[in-house]
Amino acid sequence: MTAQELYDKHQNIYEKYPVEFSRKEVSVRGFKIVTFSYTKAAVGEYKLFKDIDAFEMRGITFVFNLDDSLFRCYLALKKFYNVNENEDTLFNVLKTKVIISVDNKDDGSLIQFIELPDYNIIGKTKNDFFGFHATRATELLHLPNYKYHYDFTQSWLKKNHTVMFEYVGTAESEARVVLKYPKEDLILIRIRNNETGEYVDIHSLDADVYKHITVNKRLPLYSLEEIQEYLNNAENIEGVVITFPDCMAKWKCLWYCKNHYFRMDFLKEKFRENVIIKAVIDQALDREIVEGDTDSISIDKDVISQLKLILTEDSDKEVLERCVAKFEGVETLINKLVNEIFFKVKDIYDFCLNNKPLRKDIFFKYGKTPEFSIISNFICRDGNLAIDIHNDKDLILERIYKFIEKNTNKLEKAKTFLKTIK
Repeated sequence: MTAQELYDKHQNIYEKYPVEFSRKEVSVRGFKIVTFSYTKAAVGEYKLFKDIDAFEMRGITFVFNLDDSLFRCYLALKKFYNVNENEDTLFNVLKTKVIISVDNKDDGSLIQFIELPDYNIIGKTKNDFFGFHATRATELLHLPNYKYHYDFTQSWLKKNHTVMFEYVGTAESEARVVLKYPKEDLILIRIRNNETGEYVDIHSLDADVYKHITVNKRLPLYSLEEIQEYLNNAENIEGVVITFPDCMAKWKCLWYCKNHYFRMDFLKEKFRENVIIKAVIDQALDREIVEGDTDSISIDKDVISQLKLILTEDSDKEVLERCVAKFEGVETLINKLVNEIFFKVKDIYDFCLNNKPLRKDIFFKYGKTPEFSIISNFICRDGNLAIDIHNDKDLILERIYKFIEKNTNKLEKAKTFLKTIK
């Protein structure tokens, strides 16, 4: 596909599924940039991704010239899944495929560097240009001691390739996720051809590269059984990324799962409706679970799929299956409600946009509805809107989740709330 055809395809996907996918438009140095990605509502919707071929909706970026013509498309990593997360990544399915490579999964923030029409190079995360990780990575790339990184990145951009690094940090750094790295760094993880979509083998570059740039570690593992044994015994790593001829799959290690995400004692004793809803919302809003917090847990699909492989006690497996089923049932209801409320908010937004009513008239029509409380702060007295529902969709979704959280923070409130949306 040409860059324009790719843009049209992903714009159409967004317009058809505005809750599951997002379109973010920003201006950097006067140039329009559009990024398409998926939202939390699409997490777990593998069939949808597969049916409409939306795997590039993970940060694919389009940069425009000042005359609004398309300058270039920058591909990110295609969305890929955990071992055992869906029918195409089941252990027994992947076992039949040839393994091309097994790479360490670094524990940081994926940074994609792109070039603007004025030749400036900037970094972005999946769909953000202005947050800490994106701006700090851009700063690093332009520091004198990262000149080799800059020249290396620029040379590949000139050949219409996207260069991707993992931005990692020390224990004290804001870049740190879980693992502690010896220094703040940009670790080279992928180079991708923006025209063909093919990945360059970063372990077959000129020898000089490895003297100046930290490159993602390749592991001498050649079967799923070897990988599983390695992950059951490894510590102080997140996991691995396995590349097959037609896909990639990720696999977290037992140590990472047990120490940072999942507590079986919690599931056995305190897995109640209000806790589940909080877990759904924490996950949707990307909230980190604070170490030592005894009333929170992350129901991370990455981890669940791994625990299904590595738990040894039958009682633990039964608890996990029961709790996961309960969680997924509640998650489905919450996602359904978020979807419904979003479109009701959009109805109010469209009413304001098309009719230009005064605020008091809007209040008279919608004031007693829960969706009005979500958008009311963005409606001016004269009826004008202080928000763009397309570019600010994440803000609207956040307010919807917080509305749900407020009404489900106690067990009985949560049970009653769920009954109203079944």
